Amino acid sequence: MTEVYIGSVLGLCDERRFRELYERVPEHRQKKIDKIRFEKDKRLCLGAWLLLEQALAARGIDRASLEVACAPGGKPYLTKHPEVFFSLSHSGEQVMCAVSTAEVGCDVEEIRGLDLKLAKRFFSAPEYAAILACPNEEAQRQMFFRLWTLKESFMKAVGLGLALPMQDFSVDPETLQVCQQVATEKRYWFREYTRDPRYRYACCSEAEDFSDAVTVML
Repeated sequence: MTEVYIGSVLGLCDERRFRELYERVPEHRQKKIDKIRFEKDKRLCLGAWLLLEQALAARGIDRASLEVACAPGGKPYLTKHPEVFFSLSHSGEQVMCAVSTAEVGCDVEEIRGLDLKLAKRFFSAPEYAAILACPNEEAQRQMFFRLWTLKESFMKAVGLGLALPMQDFSVDPETLQVCQQVATEKRYWFREYTRDPRYRYACCSEAEDFSDAVTVML
């Protein structure tokens, strides 16, 4: 089972609220926040971690036992709870967290301008064709960011990140099936979520079942 949490960091614009929650997170997360230059990005870093704490607390895991390390490909994991898998994402003012019993990846993207040159460069030929087949520019823009989140969530789930070129695999937007040669012995499942219409949200996991998204007030 994969559980998904989504929140907005607008509440963290209040300096007192931000400081109160900052003091609650582990020292290693505080150090990561401290290294970030822009206040907006500091809020996103804090907000994503707070979602993770809440998601793990629902599974009976206390924040005091949260230690995170990174696998060789850069994918983070819980050193004291190897049976639990997680993924974090943030964009604009939104943060997203997925926690699962199997490998998982999630992605949220703020919908911005459409760049067909970028799509042609980084998407597979079938994906690019799916964008061009949309009836108008707005539909093309929605398809672009839909595919982007689906692909990013898959890249995170397999744990290769940017080491896996985006054009080397393809996600069918109609069937939500992935055509790939990275982990052919495994089956991956997708689910998309709708919250703020200015964003796209997607999750990918080896676990077939997904929960409805939990909205978190930060």
